[in-house]
Amino acid sequence: LPAHLARFAAAPARLGDILRWACDVSAAPRRQLLRALADHCGAALDRDRLLFLSSRQGAAAFGELRRQAPTTLDLLRAFPSCRPPAARLLELLPPLAPRAYSLCCAPGAGAGAGAAAWRFAFSVVDYCVDVPGAALRRRGVCTPWLELLPRGSRVLVARRRSAGAAFRLPPLAESRRPIIMVGPGTGVAPFVGFLEQRANEIDELNKVNDLNKSNELSKIDDLDKSNKSNELNKIDDLDKSNKSNELIEIKSTPLAWLFFGCRSSACDFLFRERLEQWRAEGVLGRLSTCFSRDAGAGPRYVQDAMAQHEEELMRLLLAEDALLFVCGDAKGMGRDVHAALAAML
Repeated sequence: LPAHLARFAAAPARLGDILRWACDVSAAPRRQLLRALADHCGAALDRDRLLFLSSRQGAAAFGELRRQAPTTLDLLRAFPSCRPPAARLLELLPPLAPRAYSLCCAPGAGAGAGAAAWRFAFSVVDYCVDVPGAALRRRGVCTPWLELLPRGSRVLVARRRSAGAAFRLPPLAESRRPIIMVGPGTGVAPFVGFLEQRANEIDELNKVNDLNKSNELSKIDDLDKSNKSNELNKIDDLDKSNKSNELIEIKSTPLAWLFFGCRSSACDFLFRERLEQWRAEGVLGRLSTCFSRDAGAGPRYVQDAMAQHEEELMRLLLAEDALLFVCGDAKGMGRDVHAALAAML
């Protein structure tokens, strides 16, 4: 068996289980697969067609086939005389790779409560591919399965740190630099964790301030009645001072600015209530949104929203040494955001 199927060698396993849990039958077809399938065709027409698709001369046709994103089952149905042995098919199919999703909770949120405390967001991959005379429905491997899981289901997950060690929100005790977050769609997930962390830190700061005030006020009980009036004045002055210091601490919390975008504000605005609550509480200093399918004159994409605030962004990045975080589609959105920043500079 191939290396990724070695765990099935120790005990008997059904072919269906191996295909379901270890092989990616939805992966885009490779020329190597088509060439190998041609060797197991009983009909010359099927064999010749597969050989053509896997050749240099058939590059255009192969490109169109890839655009249609057929599964292995689609290929076997399209070429009915192709009947490869199961062992050969297992050798050809790529392994089912783990799917990675960003946690949208503060660091350590699941440490004491268990994996059930971890939260993550995902978009269900479900789309249609236009072909002559039809529209083929294509679905992802993992997200449709996750969507259909009943509440309370147990799922095997592995937690790992981000590949980029710098992709973390420094605690307030370590850094007072402003943060700029760019996360359209499910790219907002890690920033929800950032803001939850910031909210927790501000909450802890308030608790410390309240405790300090309580300790000072408790001294009243030990004062002599004859001096209580004078001491109360001192306590009142101290209380005002503490309140002033507390307000200074909260007001001086570094700016957190989020650029979020999606198709529709009514259907796709992830974490809307939490973001608006954090905005009202001051945890999130600024929230810039854009909706590509909504009617109106506002920006359509996050890079457009950033361009509208060029002067402020440049001041934060160049004069205040702000931290910039971007999460999402690296090939599309990531490239466009990079281009927008390069144009500003």
